[in-house]
Amino acid sequence: MSKTAIFYFTGTGNSLAVARELAAKIGAALVPVASTIGKAGVETDAEVVGFVFPIYDFKAPKIMEELVARLASVNTKYLFAVCTYGIAAGQSLKRFGKTVEEQGGYLSGGFAVAMPHTGVGCRFVSRSNRTRLLEASLGRTETIAGYIERRLDGTIESSRALPALVRPWMLRTLPILVRFVGRL
Repeated sequence: MSKTAIFYFTGTGNSLAVARELAAKIGAALVPVASTIGKAGVETDAEVVGFVFPIYDFKAPKIMEELVARLASVNTKYLFAVCTYGIAAGQSLKRFGKTVEEQGGYLSGGFAVAMPHTGVGCRFVSRSNRTRLLEASLGRTETIAGYIERRLDGTIESSRALPALVRPWMLRTLPILVRFVGRL
């Protein structure tokens, strides 16, 4: 297998868990994006480069976009991205793919992995639902690993946010959100 690197950014650990699981399946080196801060250019001799990150406000974190802009030889790599989300991935992977294209690269695959929601109102997610999401994420990483190992191309996942926002547990968070927004 060619050398593979996964650049990851994590806030609460969900993305790190997915990155570790995926790295173990495809034999990739894990690189924390924080280790690249302050570097004018980021070099890697990996032929396959992945990006794993959480969704913030239905998009990739700015630190990931900045990494892509500093990554050398992005046009010669097989690139993939995996986002973790608690509500919905939205169009975040398509937007991230455009960021990659602006730097001369091509995102061959973009995958969304549902994880326990960690934002406002997350305490309303039941323990059994959290367990179900974590177990399902293992199956997702298996599927993603197979895609990457076969160097497939063309899958960029997306979802609609509105159906996710009308889930019963999300509706129970509305009073909390209203109070929170009222304090701003």
